[in-house]
Amino acid sequence: MPFPELLSLSPCTRQRLAGWFCVLSYVWVAMAPLAHAGRVLPLEGGCRSSCHDANGNRSEQTVTDLTTSSAAVTSYAWDAQDRLSAVVMPDGGVHGYEYDYRTRRIGITRVGGGQADQGTTVVFSGGLSLAEWESTASTEPPSPITDPTSPIVEYHRGPDMGGGVGGLLYSLRGSTLKYNLSNGRGDVVAQSNAAGEVTWTASYEAYGKRTKETGANADKQRANSKDEDPTGLLNEGFRYRDLETGVWLSRDPAGFVDGPNLYAYVQQNPWTSFDPHGLTGSIAYGQWVNTLPPESQQAVADHNGKLLAASVAVVAGAMVAAKVGVVVLAKETADEAFDAGFEATTGIPAPPTSITDLGQKLLKEGGQKLAREGMEKSAKEVMEKAATSTMTKKEIENARRRGIDRARREERSLVESGHPGTADGDGWSLTERKLISETGQFPKDTRWHHINDVKRNPEMADNADNVLPSRGGTSGHVEKYHPNGTQNGSSGPMLDRKATEAAQREVQE
Repeated sequence: MPFPELLSLSPCTRQRLAGWFCVLSYVWVAMAPLAHAGRVLPLEGGCRSSCHDANGNRSEQTVTDLTTSSAAVTSYAWDAQDRLSAVVMPDGGVHGYEYDYRTRRIGITRVGGGQADQGTTVVFSGGLSLAEWESTASTEPPSPITDPTSPIVEYHRGPDMGGGVGGLLYSLRGSTLKYNLSNGRGDVVAQSNAAGEVTWTASYEAYGKRTKETGANADKQRANSKDEDPTGLLNEGFRYRDLETGVWLSRDPAGFVDGPNLYAYVQQNPWTSFDPHGLTGSIAYGQWVNTLPPESQQAVADHNGKLLAASVAVVAGAMVAAKVGVVVLAKETADEAFDAGFEATTGIPAPPTSITDLGQKLLKEGGQKLAREGMEKSAKEVMEKAATSTMTKKEIENARRRGIDRARREERSLVESGHPGTADGDGWSLTERKLISETGQFPKDTRWHHINDVKRNPEMADNADNVLPSRGGTSGHVEKYHPNGTQNGSSGPMLDRKATEAAQREVQE
């Protein structure tokens, strides 16, 4: 146990030590590298130590109470594909999990632990949960096949930041609607009912643990809009994260894409980053906006303002002031009074038929404006501006990263349309396209090449069509695009992914 000498101190002294804080001790295991990177953890019940199996999966965790020296042991079982199959809690309760071929968690069981046995079946649309069927007895859980009309809950989603993060609009339990509000990294921070009354709120610490909560929320989605289990684990898709310690239970299946520590969450930077799939970190929406130029930040604010105004008008009943009447979300409407009131309230001439359509319409318009910002300028104008550029080194680097992030998103969208992609001008293999489409992850040897180098063309740094995926790692990138050395720069015609994707989708239709 860490620091056994603490047990010799009086309870009062131990209580005074850093407000019941405990420093973890670490033991290096050949097959399970250091997972806790020197964090200081709140002593929620005692000091924690973990064991891992030969594949690097957590097999056991012991929480030792510093006052009584008693130990509570939690055990973890894994299947042949290193997916968590069961958790045995200290009270004897067993939580079991089942997965499909895409590692989507489609079945959940809970047995013992002083609670009624329960089984849950989850149905997905793509990679996101759509509805749940539940039984409260130790019998076969119901499903869309045996009981298609009676899900315990339905989830209605809109645009998100990847992996469903920040995209859960509302849930429907019977006839009860609950609308969700998320923060900049997708944590669900509040719920309201159909009357616009707030019924639940929550505050989160950096790693997703809730520090304050009011009201009740029957949904599972909490930090990063991901399912939180009674075990204290967060299901992030391909892996589970321990909310108390802030680390993954298993190694990163994508390898070292997120740094040398395969257990650290988003390189220990959860304030401005999140992990949409349990594979690699993404920059949070609010942080991404902060990297934009002032005029682009204003454009985002303007569109978010329109979206918020329209959402409030629909959800909170502001439309009643325009004599519109009751609005049913996510259902078709031909109410002319509603149409007129919507236009008068929001200034949007063509009303969508649902809050989902509304969000997609406004975000699409804003996203297109931002993504295409500056693209209509001729190469000559861009070069002339670059010659007199006053951008600082940091601003250029931020622009370069934005360009790569945008290129990754547009490349994934292009691949999802059925196009082979732009990697080295030849595209991706079928296996690679599947990986890109389903996870947003690219092969490990991918590097992102600025066609017109950033040094001489800083104003083109954040242009997604100026960024081409290169294969073969760093050496392959240099060999193909910088044969005379990286200091000599590069130039060439840019891509046009939007036009290519549009043409591809038109052909498929």
